[in-house]
Amino acid sequence: MLIEFSVNNYKSIKDDLTLSMMDLKNSPKALPSVVLYGANASGKSNVLHALKMMQRIVLNLDRIMLSTDKLPYNPFRLSSQTETAPTSFDVVFEKESKKYKYGFSYNSKEIVSEYLLVYESTRPTTIYEFEKNVFKPNSKIPSLKKIVKPNNFLYLWEADKQNVESAKVVLEWFNALTHISFDDEGGLRGIFSPQWLDFLDEKTQKDMIAAFLQAADTGIKDVLKDVSSLKKQK
Repeated sequence: MLIEFSVNNYKSIKDDLTLSMMDLKNSPKALPSVVLYGANASGKSNVLHALKMMQRIVLNLDRIMLSTDKLPYNPFRLSSQTETAPTSFDVVFEKESKKYKYGFSYNSKEIVSEYLLVYESTRPTTIYEFEKNVFKPNSKIPSLKKIVKPNNFLYLWEADKQNVESAKVVLEWFNALTHISFDDEGGLRGIFSPQWLDFLDEKTQKDMIAAFLQAADTGIKDVLKDVSSLKKQK
């Protein structure tokens, strides 16, 4: 379950931006859903794009294998202060009643910083952290001390190879992550879960989704996608 997602210096997002799922008014519990709303071209979709980009890097969908391979880097380019500065992603989630915090910053050539924390109680346990070319592993995990990696690799990948359980949990969580985003032309796209496909099969549910998209000022008037073809692609 997603608790919080933060991003800095990505596409139209210049400064720190945090999407929190916490119900701060009524209880300290995470909400089952949230709604992003605002004017057209205000950056709503880029929040989802940022989360998808973090997932893309974590799961190594670009197949980074060589030290010369470029990372997918797209900073805020309308400022000289940010156009070459690192992009940062941070996520907090809960899995099997345990909370995890994972994040990193990077540019096209290297991972600049990275960290993984696990909350066994209210205080976090640092599994590892990396910043300013200094790697600080948890002393209780001997295998982490031996990790050496290329500059464009995540320590998460190497920790997974060392069978560090918390690293595997992070990878599993991102692998299971699904969301809907919008392409550059404003069309609906993304990773469709089976539940969404079932909703589109039912006219009442489909009409509710279309009404929501209209109310959110997306420019979409109806959902007419051929659901059967989407199911075949999964």
